[in-house]
Amino acid sequence: MNAPGPEIARFVTGLTAPDAAVRLDAAAGLARAGRAAAAVAPDLVRACGNTDEQVRDWSVAAVEGLGVPPGDAVDGLVPLAGSTDPLVAYWAITLPGVVWSGCVGRSEFVGGSAR
Repeated sequence: MNAPGPEIARFVTGLTAPDAAVRLDAAAGLARAGRAAAAVAPDLVRACGNTDEQVRDWSVAAVEGLGVPPGDAVDGLVPLAGSTDPLVAYWAITLPGVVWSGCVGRSEFVGGSAR
């Protein structure tokens, strides 16, 4: 996975800050980053379970704006699929399908399996 840029990395760190205002700023920043935040999809999915409603809403908005995350992001999503938080589990299960759909028509995938 490509390392996220310094601003994305700062926002990811902010997602787990004790201060809700810092978490909110981080989630909103990642939502504004759009596809540039795709590599940190697992962090965003985890943040969809935040106890603060605004942080949760911005985290969902960020996940919705990711586009197709890199395939190696799936490794970080698998453990989240068993979350007791319904939003976390939903996105952990949904995003791998988005990754797979991004592979359709690519030459390295033939007959539904990777070469």
